[in-house]
Amino acid sequence: MINSFAKSIQSLQITRNKTEDYIDQKMEKSAPNLRDLLGSSLAAKLIAHIGGLKSFAMYSAATLQIMGAEKALFRHLKTGERPPKHGLIFQHPQVRTNPWWVRGKIARTLALKISLAVRKDVFSNNFDPNISESFLNRVEEIKKENPFPKKTTKRRREERDFEKNKRFNFSKKEKKKKRK
Repeated sequence: MINSFAKSIQSLQITRNKTEDYIDQKMEKSAPNLRDLLGSSLAAKLIAHIGGLKSFAMYSAATLQIMGAEKALFRHLKTGERPPKHGLIFQHPQVRTNPWWVRGKIARTLALKISLAVRKDVFSNNFDPNISESFLNRVEEIKKENPFPKKTTKRRREERDFEKNKRFNFSKKEKKKKRK
């Protein structure tokens, strides 16, 4: 029983490796810059989420940054919670493994480079290794510029809390106006 279970796990691993190799070959042909920047699996996930490489090239970098975090974005718009900093690109090792206070900056930089890489893949079809190198250089600059999290002052916290409460608490005059 244990041997048959181990063989089934082994066959699943072999199938997964074959699938990853297939995706890697397809990505190398269709989107070499994106593959170099993100890796095959993450690039394929983004393309599948958006619905094609050409429509992917038409999106702005800000949209690409939060792609996959639509639920959190609409919750932010509805309730005023903090907006999402990253969606699917959180799976990139440079975003995921860095400290929380620089993740947003790194995600923004990555989204810009993704936008550039996709447009090069779609419109010029030339491989440019400088895209991923410049991204890694920028990540190092961001880490050097922000070694520690910025402290929020008491006044900033109070202002933020006031703005948050202002959305939900109305004065008596405003309530009367709404009733009419």
